[in-house]
Amino acid sequence: MTAPGDDDLDDAGASALSADEEPADEEPADEEPADEEPADEEPTDEEPTGPIQLSAERPSDIPPGQSDESGQAEASRQGEKGAGERSSALHWALAIGEIVLAIAIGVGLSFVFRLLWDIAPYVASVLAPIVICAVVAIVGFSRKRLGLGALPLNLLLLILFVTALLVVVPAALVLNGQ
Repeated sequence: MTAPGDDDLDDAGASALSADEEPADEEPADEEPADEEPADEEPTDEEPTGPIQLSAERPSDIPPGQSDESGQAEASRQGEKGAGERSSALHWALAIGEIVLAIAIGVGLSFVFRLLWDIAPYVASVLAPIVICAVVAIVGFSRKRLGLGALPLNLLLLILFVTALLVVVPAALVLNGQ
């Protein structure tokens, strides 16, 4: 079935459309893409026709004593480098502080358990696994609070080993009589 106005276009007529004519459902022929310059129009002052030339007026636009964007970018990079060095120093200071704190807690824990194993061995035997679990929980909570995620297996094993030594070795020393 054909529409009454379709008699003009048959198969041969449809293929006979010229190259510069476009079908009605596509973009009209009088509108050209924005990225192509029409060949028959004269170039305007806004559109460069040759190599881009820098204006001699540009350097005078910048007041004396001020730098352009490249100078600001360089200053920004230097500021970030200084901030990075301060941040690195802060991280090292925090790491050293954490190590000193861990050693102090370990010495104190060992001393307390040495006294407990000597004075009240039953209390020490009940408190030893509780302290081990508490240390693991505290480290896990601290890592989550700092956004470091859950405890990795190697860190968990290290915490268990060191804490077990700190609460069990004093019992061996008491049994040995030292």
